[in-house]
Amino acid sequence: MSSWPWLRAGSRGTRPVCRNDSSAWRVMLADPIHADAEAWLQARCTIVRPAPGGPAAFGHALATCDGVIVRTSVVTGAAISASTRLRVIAKHGSGTDNIDVATATRMGVCVASCPGENAAAVAEFTVACLFLLRRPVIEGNRWLRSSQPEGSLVVAAQRAGLTGHEIASSTVGVVGWGEIGRRVGLAVKALGGSIVACDPRIAASRIAADGVRVAHELHELLAVSDVVTVHVPLTPDTRNLIGAAEIARMRAGASLINTARGGIVDETALAEALRTGHLHAAAVDVFATEPPDVAGPLMSLPNVICTPHMAGLTDEAVRRMGISSAEAVIDVLSGRSPQHPVNAYVSYPNGSAEHDLET
Repeated sequence: MSSWPWLRAGSRGTRPVCRNDSSAWRVMLADPIHADAEAWLQARCTIVRPAPGGPAAFGHALATCDGVIVRTSVVTGAAISASTRLRVIAKHGSGTDNIDVATATRMGVCVASCPGENAAAVAEFTVACLFLLRRPVIEGNRWLRSSQPEGSLVVAAQRAGLTGHEIASSTVGVVGWGEIGRRVGLAVKALGGSIVACDPRIAASRIAADGVRVAHELHELLAVSDVVTVHVPLTPDTRNLIGAAEIARMRAGASLINTARGGIVDETALAEALRTGHLHAAAVDVFATEPPDVAGPLMSLPNVICTPHMAGLTDEAVRRMGISSAEAVIDVLSGRSPQHPVNAYVSYPNGSAEHDLET
């Protein structure tokens, strides 16, 4: 009888045992990680990197490994199914939409993540975007470099339309009151802004305890917000969460920030609202297809700040995510439970014994 009762009989044949000999462990770095994290991992296993060559080369390398750390590379169900040695997939981040978790679970592979390790970085970046949308900093820089104003500079700037709005006079709608959304909301609140939050995953009483207004439906938040900022994972329920109908419900002249995941906001609908002037501006750090097409609907618009999925890129956050994901791999290979498992699986105390995982 399998120690993993949810592992479908016959789905995998003979599974590897929990080995105490770490010198035999092979861990693939599907994407680069922080140098400190790589050094920590290198001392505990053999590191493998996929050769160039797309999905075929990726799958070939994965099939030789006990674990893999992945950032944005896609781990398909086919690659997981073909990797009979694989025991753990660690996501360098929180969102696992690039991993076929269902297949991993069916095949007896642990999936772990490191939620919260980049929360401060993403929240800070989001607040920076909020400032840039409410105050025309980028436009002011561009105007000053291309103009030759005479007389009073401040009067000339005002005449050029470089007057903005204070955070303290703004209402910010936070879609998703997880760790990142909550950090953003509380930062705005500290600056005197008004917060409206909506998150059906979290009890309204918990959100209200932070001293913010609770919107029980998304449309309530959209209707009253000067800026809407998105902080939910990409799931079947949140794909196109903000589409044409939702954007139409937003306050005229409002702005939108998406530092969560591409696919949550309908990019075509957003671009149309920005072109017509229904929305004032947007800041978009994530795209439905990455890298985005330079001819895509948002890239050519002057009232959109487009950035390359960089909200979580601080040296501190990248180091934390690297160490956390490396620890998750070694924990599982040693028979311990990772700190943040994504799917159900059985942990073994301290990896002190070998366990036959045959079905």
